[in-house]
Amino acid sequence: MRHLKIELTLTVVLLFAGIDILSAQTVHAIIACNTIDSKIGVGMASDMRNMRNAVQIIVDALGCEYSERVFDGNACTKANITDYLNRMEVERNDIVLFFYGGHGTHALDNSSDPWPQMCMNTNIESLFMPVASVEKLVADKHPRLRVIITNCCNEEQLGVTIKPLYAQSAGPTMQGDYNIAAFRKLFLESDGKVMMTSSKLGQLSWCGENGGLFTNNLLDAFDAVGKNVLAADWNAVCRSVHDKTLACNYLPGGVKQEPYYEVEINANDRNVPPAPPAPGTDNLFKALQVLVNQDYTKDQRLDRIPAVQSRFFTSDAHVVTVGRNGTSRIMYEDVTAFLRRLALSDGIKQVNVIEGDNTGVNSTITVHEIRY
Repeated sequence: MRHLKIELTLTVVLLFAGIDILSAQTVHAIIACNTIDSKIGVGMASDMRNMRNAVQIIVDALGCEYSERVFDGNACTKANITDYLNRMEVERNDIVLFFYGGHGTHALDNSSDPWPQMCMNTNIESLFMPVASVEKLVADKHPRLRVIITNCCNEEQLGVTIKPLYAQSAGPTMQGDYNIAAFRKLFLESDGKVMMTSSKLGQLSWCGENGGLFTNNLLDAFDAVGKNVLAADWNAVCRSVHDKTLACNYLPGGVKQEPYYEVEINANDRNVPPAPPAPGTDNLFKALQVLVNQDYTKDQRLDRIPAVQSRFFTSDAHVVTVGRNGTSRIMYEDVTAFLRRLALSDGIKQVNVIEGDNTGVNSTITVHEIRY
């Protein structure tokens, strides 16, 4: 795989708020990617697809409601993201996950802040957004868990001012691939804080057409947890990502990329009861899950198709179904055939939307199926 030197830093911040942890109600995912950059756009589009797919798999394992907003291309701006975070309604047991992929930088003489500034899709320095400001906006919503992942440069650059505050298989994913209890232990049965950055301050990170080196290692670690290959423990996850990234021996010039992380977790033995998602059509992801929900008869699922189709699709819309790697095409269907296939299927557990507007009207979407 051809790797491009694009000065990326991936930052992971997980902060658990509160002591009385109940089952989470909603996972709010905000995904922002600079997919139009001439150098890194293809890689960031890959990261965006893979992150959406991974989050939706985890959401199903947690048994939570799912709310998703994607800002890609020209919509990936500081103003749009700030406005959305300010207006977002969050309950005390919710989880908020923010992911950014694109260029970034770091101000000179600011070693007290290890996190970068996100450049979004602009070269105008005043429109850069510090990761610390995103963390503050999310923290002000007081969710039970907040996860902030930024895939951007962390190298100091002159003129930047200090501002105030996975892809493996080409086939489908099988439900039996994952141990639900492991994901629940990692996300719902821990209290504390996890912070991780893909490269130490001053280092570069690397990516190619299939996404960032560190991003893919992170998604591989989550995948390994779900398959009982890696312990459902944040120290184990961070150590695995650190070691795999540092051991990479094919970066140009023999450069090493070493992640840095801090873990402060207090394990607990709370039994968190599952909270199955309620049927609804306020977003596309939820609407598609209703169509494959075996608790409904096939006739009931078929009856829902007209409402789903008119709400989320143009009359001539098409659907691309891809494998686990997010790119290998398995099927290409018109939307009517796709929705009918879902409603009549006995073998589909979940449908992940990895390209498409989750709340708007689509002419084309890309999906990945989780099968029994």
